[in-house]
Amino acid sequence: MDRPRIRLLFLVLATIGCMLAATTAVAQTSSGSLTGRVVDATGGTLPGVTVTATNVSTGFSRSVVSGADGRYTFPSLPIGNYNVTADLSGFATVTTRSVEVNVATERTVNITLKQTAVKEQITVTAEAPLVSTSPSIGTVISQREIENLPLNGRQFANLGTLAPGTNLMVNSDPTKPDQLVIAVNGGSGRNMNYLIDGGDNTDDTIGGALQNYNLEAVQEFKVQTQQYKAEFGRSTGGVLTVVTKGGTNDLQGSVFGYFRRKSLNSITESEKLAGIPKQDYKRDSYGGSIGGPIVRDRAHFFGTWEHTKKNTAYTVNSGGSFPEFDGKSYPLPLKNDLITAKSTADISAKQYLQVRYGYQKVTEKYGESPTVAPDSLSTLTNKYQSILGGYNLQISSNKLNEFLYPVANGRVRQRVNHCG
Repeated sequence: MDRPRIRLLFLVLATIGCMLAATTAVAQTSSGSLTGRVVDATGGTLPGVTVTATNVSTGFSRSVVSGADGRYTFPSLPIGNYNVTADLSGFATVTTRSVEVNVATERTVNITLKQTAVKEQITVTAEAPLVSTSPSIGTVISQREIENLPLNGRQFANLGTLAPGTNLMVNSDPTKPDQLVIAVNGGSGRNMNYLIDGGDNTDDTIGGALQNYNLEAVQEFKVQTQQYKAEFGRSTGGVLTVVTKGGTNDLQGSVFGYFRRKSLNSITESEKLAGIPKQDYKRDSYGGSIGGPIVRDRAHFFGTWEHTKKNTAYTVNSGGSFPEFDGKSYPLPLKNDLITAKSTADISAKQYLQVRYGYQKVTEKYGESPTVAPDSLSTLTNKYQSILGGYNLQISSNKLNEFLYPVANGRVRQRVNHCG
């Protein structure tokens, strides 16, 4: 049997196996969870209460029934803002609005119902929890921080340093000279586990992120530094869990452009030592996004593209080893294209599907140093593509199957020039 057929057979068997092996484990690698207890006015537990969570932006809706102890659980919800409604015959219906569900986080919303002779509707607004009840230690970077905090280079992961115990480090991979990594608790940054929509995005060779995603594609992410669950695994440092954007019921888009010139730079130490003026610097980053409904309340799409073009220079100051190059500057061009597309579908009251595609191609010069001649620099081209399919099926009020199938490939091409 040829390789494609073997892969297809494996995928079918794995899907069937996942559907047959239902468990109560809470999967949060690409979503969040919502739980709580329903009680009456005296504090007594209320079993049999229908609790419905509805996403305000997409119309995504799921219902569960509280158990004998009054507890209800949504083990895997797409992140976002929800209205949570509790309904039981003989009691007033209570709707809790603005319940924020974050990635890799368990949100607790307790509900109190009161008996009533006539049908009543009570609406309350949820308050942000003062203390996290999750055993893991981490920080959620929301859309608010991503949109409003300044970033030099537009690498969203740089915001991960908002989490206590983290700092940025230079990537030790020589084929990624412009990509920084997050170091946790004094580490080197090589032992961080990167997850995008629940799929692996860790460079297995040297650590750090394998593929980069543009800022416009990221909805939110969480940096977990200690005590994270075994489902994340593959890390002795920390876990960076990212969820990319999906469409909503509103058709909307964006166009952006960021342009930087040498007037914003200071003269470098190499330029001072070589006795030359500040060299040219030009960095242009622009792109756009669009997202909206395919079928309102059921299926949505989102896509974004970003292009970065940077023209900088480095100055040779070899101390006489290369006298023909000393005191001169040489160009360091860079081009980077990032594309992300995602579609989601609420297939039925118990089935949810997501498909995401990511693409990156970057071409640049690297290996520069004041003591390196320009004809010794390498021309590097990195090209990455990834696709992820995710499907979850709600088996019962406290059981859910989640199946993720990520596929990624990358190609690094390096052309080295040698001195004559």
